[in-house]
Amino acid sequence: MASAEAQQQSLHSRLATESRSNVQHFVDTLNAITAQRGRLLTIRSHRYIDVARIDAMEAELLTSSDSVASATSAFLASETALQPYVQDLEVPEWPDSEMRNRSPVE
Repeated sequence: MASAEAQQQSLHSRLATESRSNVQHFVDTLNAITAQRGRLLTIRSHRYIDVARIDAMEAELLTSSDSVASATSAFLASETALQPYVQDLEVPEWPDSEMRNRSPVE
């Protein structure tokens, strides 16, 4: 239980201080929340575990998850969110016009 509480406290500290500036940061944050929820579900079945504390910790995670999901939606709605991916997909210009006019199977 102490380990789960320490992990959760660490996660909440990260959530409060970490700036998320690209899609992968949001994905990683949501994955960390999901992983912590999985840990809580696992230890919930342990004998003599404080189920009320587990429920409270899970409620905190659900609140954090909702908050991050809302921030993720707002970020993805912005024009800059997917810009790095668009840049990666853009086709580079051919160095000269001769190459541009060549058939790809020559």
